[in-house]
Amino acid sequence: MMICEDLNECVQNPLLCAFRCVNTYGGYECRCPGGYVLREDGRMCRDQDECEEQLDDCSSRGMVCKNLIGTFMCICPTGLTRRPDGEGCRDENECRTKPGICVDGRCVNTVGSYKCECNEGFTATSVQTECVDNRQGLCFTEVLQAMCQMAASSRNLVTKSECCCDGGRGWGPQCEICPLPGTGRFKKLCPLGPGYTTDGRDIDECKVLGKLCQNGQCINTVGSYRCLCKPGYTSDLTSTSCVGMYVITL
Repeated sequence: MMICEDLNECVQNPLLCAFRCVNTYGGYECRCPGGYVLREDGRMCRDQDECEEQLDDCSSRGMVCKNLIGTFMCICPTGLTRRPDGEGCRDENECRTKPGICVDGRCVNTVGSYKCECNEGFTATSVQTECVDNRQGLCFTEVLQAMCQMAASSRNLVTKSECCCDGGRGWGPQCEICPLPGTGRFKKLCPLGPGYTTDGRDIDECKVLGKLCQNGQCINTVGSYRCLCKPGYTSDLTSTSCVGMYVITL
């Protein structure tokens, strides 16, 4: 009489499973630790996304699920902070916890966020979290010993970003010195770089700087300008100035 015994595949081949091999009658199965599930090959393990499979309880506490390797955690939405007991979220008063916001205005806390009530001459952005300087003043291309030189002005009233993001050296009745390109203050005032205002509008250099393209006409372009030169003159390699054409006669 022939008697068959179960073969323990897990003992015979320890590499059958990536994590744990469990012998069964006539076979075996691979199991994964908590937070992981088997891959399609039935041997390897992968992270289980509890958030996508809705295995979490975050929403019941007004929180958001964030998947982690092997587990998950409940976090608070933007603008809210975790309660001391960890069982939910409460509004974060950004006006207190984030000093320095709403420069040139007053910070007003709202549920989950905040808004800026701006000073006179300043306008709130579309999301109302920052004040844009819309004051009008003269732009100066020359500043000597912190004094703006009137002769170096186009006499057109422009905003500070129109001036300082376009090569100006000083702006306004108090001669506010423009930040130097490459500095943090310049990047904040001119986030898109030279040629564009704080809120992303193209700057008309011909209006702002004036006295451009001597011996020609200044033509504004997106982010810059070019010169249309008079007869007898030609534009230089950058097309931003006119130089005389020399004619050699024999």
